[in-house]
Amino acid sequence: MLDTTAARNFSPFPDPGTVQMFRIGSGALFLEGRSNPSMRLLEMVTLALERLDSEREMASLRQKVKRLGKQLKAVKRSSHRLLPELENTERRAGALSAWYRHAAQMLASSHLGSSLPGLVERAKALLEVEFGAVLTRELKRVRLWGGESLRRVVGSTFDIKRLGSIGRRVLLSGDVYNSGSPKARFESSKLFGSIGLKSLLAVPMKVEGRVLGAFLLGSEQEHEFLSDEIDLARLMAYQSALFLENALLVSGADVERVVARAVLESMADGVFTLDWEKRITSFNPAAEHITGWKAEDAVGRRCSEVMRGQYLCPGAKKPAGCEENCPLLALLADQELMETGLTVEGTIKTANGEPRYVSSSYSVVADRGDLLGAVVLFRDITEKKALEQMKSDYAAALSHDLKTPLTAMKGYAVTLLRHGEKLDEETRHEALEVINSEIDRVTRMFDNLLHQARIEAGMQTRYLEPIDLHEAIGKVVSLHNFSSRKHSLKANVPEGLMVRGDRDQLDQILNNLVSNAVKYSPAGCHIMVRAEADDRFARVEVEDDGPGIPEDQIPYVFERFR
Repeated sequence: MLDTTAARNFSPFPDPGTVQMFRIGSGALFLEGRSNPSMRLLEMVTLALERLDSEREMASLRQKVKRLGKQLKAVKRSSHRLLPELENTERRAGALSAWYRHAAQMLASSHLGSSLPGLVERAKALLEVEFGAVLTRELKRVRLWGGESLRRVVGSTFDIKRLGSIGRRVLLSGDVYNSGSPKARFESSKLFGSIGLKSLLAVPMKVEGRVLGAFLLGSEQEHEFLSDEIDLARLMAYQSALFLENALLVSGADVERVVARAVLESMADGVFTLDWEKRITSFNPAAEHITGWKAEDAVGRRCSEVMRGQYLCPGAKKPAGCEENCPLLALLADQELMETGLTVEGTIKTANGEPRYVSSSYSVVADRGDLLGAVVLFRDITEKKALEQMKSDYAAALSHDLKTPLTAMKGYAVTLLRHGEKLDEETRHEALEVINSEIDRVTRMFDNLLHQARIEAGMQTRYLEPIDLHEAIGKVVSLHNFSSRKHSLKANVPEGLMVRGDRDQLDQILNNLVSNAVKYSPAGCHIMVRAEADDRFARVEVEDDGPGIPEDQIPYVFERFR
């Protein structure tokens, strides 16, 4: 562009007037100065040039508008085509989001019955199919979750054979089954066709190579599931498998806890657990019964507060308390004992202060060398210890009782050997009767011991037969009248009183009762044996003038070794 104001002496026009300035720009000529005849022409030229430029610009604009119109039409056509896809994508995104929310909640749960069906419904919505179900294996049977239409046909569980080759392929070998793929055919049409399905996708639920079940998705239309749908189904099947494994682990742990709790609560032995500070963390019903402590009162206390044991530590020579004599101290000091456990015996005090003798087994609970606590199993052996003491006392008394007749027999036998020829017939006969009577007495003692041993061994037999009670009691009374001249024994038994029983055992019982009366009655006392019919039984009584049985011992009359 040429632009100047200095060309004042230059003039292309014939008019001599002065032109002050001219500009040429953008194809148009602009003049400033005095008016002359040529100015009109110049103005016309300028207008023509301006009009020419405008037409060019308009033509250019028309071309641009035309191109934009074509592009707009193309965009409009594309938008009509993409809008359903966009809406479908948004819908799937929403369904997938709902799936992930449910999957997250599901993984925190362990209730298969409510979680799996909900998961199936979300999977159906996500893949836009009419049928969905989860199959889980239970030995040779299959459990169905969801799939109400199929459940009405096969029930909640059914034989795996009813799935045909799909069951073997998916549940056993872990392959994907797609009925719409070119290489597949709907092999289970008999089962799935009965509920109106024309296509089926079955994806195994795998965790670390193990097939836990199968995810089924079906349509009432012929449909080939595409790769993106199969990938999505695989993802859902994997997440479902994780949930199923978690639920099975939790369920198994719950079952183990229930079984362990049931075992502990049904045990006759007391069991309690301790933490590493020796505080009680659990206390079973048997422990409550033995100690008199309620579980809610015992839990949280130190073991020494509840058990208050003495002589529990191995080798303890004095009644030191639990803290000083804790068996766990001996256990922790010996690596071998830590592996095998430790069993000790000693006394504890119940909640009301009553002493009880217990046998306790201690085992430590450790994890990678760290002591977590201990388990203590104990049983009340107070009665066992008392029985052992009574056995010892009984053996001592029996030794004394055996020594008495043996001494008498020895004395009479020596007398007969040394002075038999000098004794008259009556004295010799009396000595022999005493020896014979004492032998019978010793025999009865041994019979009692053998009889007791047979009872304890479960070898006691009975031979029932009719017995004349008048005769049996008379025989026992006569025998003791002869062996004990210091007492007066009489019988009052109706003649012909018959009973049915074991003769040897009846003789033993009668002899025991009468011999006790003789043994514990002072000399000169009267002993009466009576018998009478009592409805369907016979009642036998032995009455003497002795001190009788102390009232506090009556409850123990039928206990052994009392």
